[in-house]
Amino acid sequence: MKKSFAAVLAVLFLFLVGSAFAEERTNWIPNNGSRVVENPLGDEWTFSCPRGGSFEASVDTIPNEEGESGIDPVAYVLGPDGTFMAGGDDQNLCTATPMCGYACPALRRTQCTDGGTYRLIVRDYGAATRTGRQCNTGGGYILSLKVYNQAGSELSPSVVNLGGDPLVGLLLSFFGVSGGRGGPLHDDAGVSSDIGFVSPSLPVGVASPSRTANPLDSFLQQRTAKGR
Repeated sequence: MKKSFAAVLAVLFLFLVGSAFAEERTNWIPNNGSRVVENPLGDEWTFSCPRGGSFEASVDTIPNEEGESGIDPVAYVLGPDGTFMAGGDDQNLCTATPMCGYACPALRRTQCTDGGTYRLIVRDYGAATRTGRQCNTGGGYILSLKVYNQAGSELSPSVVNLGGDPLVGLLLSFFGVSGGRGGPLHDDAGVSSDIGFVSPSLPVGVASPSRTANPLDSFLQQRTAKGR
């Protein structure tokens, strides 16, 4: 009985404080079609990263009734001052293959040059296909995020504070759960548009020491391959 009670307490502690696993959120995004340049729709999440720390993230698809996905997801991160930090598209195979034939984004580990609140945008790419079919039904996704301190230790969910919805965060805090475990700051709304897609003149982030190329450059090359 004592062992069972101790196990329950341990599980509760991990739920409230966090564990060493990546923070995950699930949500749904609409398709953008030709709305790639003006007012694309998507989700904007926020998270905390300390100066000298780092982050990595990925997005996976959730199968629809046909076992596939109706979105071509892309993801990118903006720093506290709006600087483009990292972007991903088509790095990983998706659990549910997009109808348009593309893959899922992964943002490799990137240094947080300044401490503060970072913005992570998840959205559908827009009109593009390699199968002859368009991703045009919208779809669900799973966002995974890990944040590390300057020493390389993974930070707990209560410190990362992934979320953004102030009302949901306030309600969860009232019940003793870390705020920010709710929905994104902006849900299916107009998100920061085309950072790293069609605006190479925008300010760019500082690459992590392990990188030899500007993160925006490689991201632009990926978008050019899709015809943007």
